[in-house]
Amino acid sequence: MPNSGDYLRHNFEVNPEDFLEQAEEDYENGGNAALLNSITNAKRAIRSQIDEALYYLGFDPHKMRIQRMVELLREVGVVAPRILRKVDDTRNLLEHEYKMPTIQEVEEALDLASLFVEAMNRSIIGIDFDMGNEDEFIEHTLSDFSNDLHFNFDNENKQFIVYGCKTVPSPEEPLRVKRSKVDICDEVVIATTDPMYIPILRMAIVVEKDRESKTRKAVAEFFEALRLNP
Repeated sequence: MPNSGDYLRHNFEVNPEDFLEQAEEDYENGGNAALLNSITNAKRAIRSQIDEALYYLGFDPHKMRIQRMVELLREVGVVAPRILRKVDDTRNLLEHEYKMPTIQEVEEALDLASLFVEAMNRSIIGIDFDMGNEDEFIEHTLSDFSNDLHFNFDNENKQFIVYGCKTVPSPEEPLRVKRSKVDICDEVVIATTDPMYIPILRMAIVVEKDRESKTRKAVAEFFEALRLNP
């Protein structure tokens, strides 16, 4: 159950939209030099958008090859795999610095960059979300379970803080209405280097998209990773 979410944005002095806007202007100007500038700026828009998402999620793109960056975005489910396949398939086109691109190639690069930037700008991570047993969900609440795990994404330190919560019923307030008293049993910090970070990150991303099948798959992968990394 999601509690809150935020867009995968990181503050750059020049953002992906700036590169994309410049690429469009270059294309409209026409001429060989403008076409070269257009395809170069389309490439920069894609690359800066990838860097922006990875920085937000706690990874340093400068330490990765582009193939690993795309693979990581695919792994956590930030955007649809078919879009990432297009990025991968056309990457060589954007890197042909010594070949004059055709108008069609420039148009394809611009379309791809626009599609990718738009898709990434719609991607949200569930910064706070709860996990509990279905039969322990408390009615008339948004996301409370009688016993649950609460996941909080610490954006400043790029880590998840996981709280284990257990409800202790109070005689003054029926449990079926809402939580009466909560004891926090323990908490665990999951850094980017922890093997559980990506499985939790995957859940945080899919829970905001409200796709039951993908959420159940992410939860199953989380418990499988937990079994392998107790």
